[in-house]
Amino acid sequence: MKNYRSTSIASILALCFLCFSTSIVSADPVNGVNILSQSYSVSGSYGFTWNQDDGNMGGALYSQGSGTFGESSNDGTPLNGGYATPSPSFPGLTSGLYVNYSINTFAFQFNGFALQNQFPITGSDGLGYWMIKSGITSSAQASWLFQPTSENQQIILNLFQNGSYFYDQNLAVTLTDVTDLNALLAYSYGFGVSWPGQAAQTYAFSLNPNDQYQLTVSSQSGTYDSDDLNQQFSASIEPAPEPSTFCLFPLALVSFIASRKHLRVGNK
Repeated sequence: MKNYRSTSIASILALCFLCFSTSIVSADPVNGVNILSQSYSVSGSYGFTWNQDDGNMGGALYSQGSGTFGESSNDGTPLNGGYATPSPSFPGLTSGLYVNYSINTFAFQFNGFALQNQFPITGSDGLGYWMIKSGITSSAQASWLFQPTSENQQIILNLFQNGSYFYDQNLAVTLTDVTDLNALLAYSYGFGVSWPGQAAQTYAFSLNPNDQYQLTVSSQSGTYDSDDLNQQFSASIEPAPEPSTFCLFPLALVSFIASRKHLRVGNK
């Protein structure tokens, strides 16, 4: 009887120690997947018109221009580029219209700005200039097909979008388990929202090392007079959180109480 009691107490102490021990899981991204394929693309067009101020909220045409930009990659080569309109009088003015982008493995960023100034901007020549019209239309996409390399992995998705007007802008992110044909995420925000603001979301999904996954990010935007856009996306592969060991504490108590009752019955 004495040995039984000491064994029960030792078991309970061991369980209690396990319950109150802390399990630390690194939150740093790990190289936990094989990238099977990846493709990036950016395309767009722009236009602008600068007038020289005549003192009456107008003036003669100073400069105007339009064009296109874009590039693509199917082998994982990062895309980094953009466009900015030349200032009317260098170096007195900053650009009235610009776009820049950066796409790499599990990382996506797209920014745009289009100015329509309400007051003339004075150049280094002492004259005033108006950005009468400006605009950028663009689309960008990134896609990765990948497979986890080990058990107990999860993918963390971080999305952010900020702009003056979302009515002509949209950010979409999809994550699909292509092995099981299961759509894990279908996020889309922007089109039809006509007020300034921002949207930020974080998602986490467990990964099966036996399955392949398709992750796609796409951006569409029309950034026009007095408008701006900032879209960001990132993904990281991290260890999946382990179940909390505190849940074992109630089981330890139940076991201890049961063993005490058994001892009492045995003593009787």
